[in-house]
Amino acid sequence: PEVEHFRTLLLPLVSNEHSIHLERCSLDKKPPRKFMEDSEVAEINEGNYCLSEVIRKGKLIAMVLVQKSTTTTTTATTANPATKYLLVHMGMTGRISTPSCVPQLESLTVNDYPPPHTYLQFRSGTNEASFSDPRKFGFIQVTDSLQDAWDGL
Repeated sequence: PEVEHFRTLLLPLVSNEHSIHLERCSLDKKPPRKFMEDSEVAEINEGNYCLSEVIRKGKLIAMVLVQKSTTTTTTATTANPATKYLLVHMGMTGRISTPSCVPQLESLTVNDYPPPHTYLQFRSGTNEASFSDPRKFGFIQVTDSLQDAWDGL
């Protein structure tokens, strides 16, 4: 149930109009072991991707990123826009937070946003969310194939 709750916190970021923007946080701290590289963050930010869907299988959340078309006309020979999948796993202590929904932990006050140990923030239009993981057992990875990730479960 908690992973489904985190998925629903990401849903306001879904937009066909606004590109998704990722921002690495806590740069002075080493991120979790399996974490996207700075070059992958830059590729998504520069690639003009929109978050089209947030899906879940078990404890794995997949954020479906679709690249906006750079042309305004579409023909039958035009290839489909590039799609990437941002895989998010919470591990034991990972959390998704929004400005209006920060997990109640002993070490936090209600106003702590983004929470400590936040490694990535997501923004789309005026909506935002963050991924934090104090014990670093979670992960965020980029892949071109969702099927490979699902098959591994």
